[in-house]
Amino acid sequence: MTKVIIEITKEQEQFLKEFANHHFPGAEANHATGNPYFVVQSKVYDSIPYNSEIESLFEYTPLVFKVNVYGSEWVESEVEAVESWFLLTGEYAHIKIESYEEMLHKEYSNPYDELITVENYNDYFQVFGVEMKGIAWRKESYVDKAIFFIKPQAEAYMKYQAHNLNEPRIYAKGPGYANDGDFVPFRNLLFSIGSELVKGDAENESARETE
Repeated sequence: MTKVIIEITKEQEQFLKEFANHHFPGAEANHATGNPYFVVQSKVYDSIPYNSEIESLFEYTPLVFKVNVYGSEWVESEVEAVESWFLLTGEYAHIKIESYEEMLHKEYSNPYDELITVENYNDYFQVFGVEMKGIAWRKESYVDKAIFFIKPQAEAYMKYQAHNLNEPRIYAKGPGYANDGDFVPFRNLLFSIGSELVKGDAENESARETE
């Protein structure tokens, strides 16, 4: 063992104590993860353009829709997309607006008296004369935005960076299987220093009480 005397700032002292208080072995804040660190993640979406020929590959991936008119937004329902088209254009549907599933495999006349059998989403929108800006499968995933040793600091980050994050979450991660590198020793070092600071505060408080 080597004894080292160092000077630290008040901020460093605060973080070290907070680390020791929240992340001792077995602490609930560790989320049953050995030597955890905490990652703030933000939700992102990957869009895959709709193609009826590969529809079976994305059976469980939700579709989103956007009509080709000024002021439109992406929506999660084909019915909502059709309704938004008529709302934004001021036109009226020539037939009852029903869902894709209700109209599938049925024949309809579009506004130009052309017969269309609905076999895919492109057919569905053509029946109503709706021009589409885009149809896409939307896949959700999370990307790492910031990392922390202390979970409450990650929670604080989510609050003060809320405007830059989309449905954020905190994910507890470990250093990796059989990681014999520097992470665990350095984490243990910080925890030991923090524990000594907390212990020193407790001893000082006890001494004051006995005076």
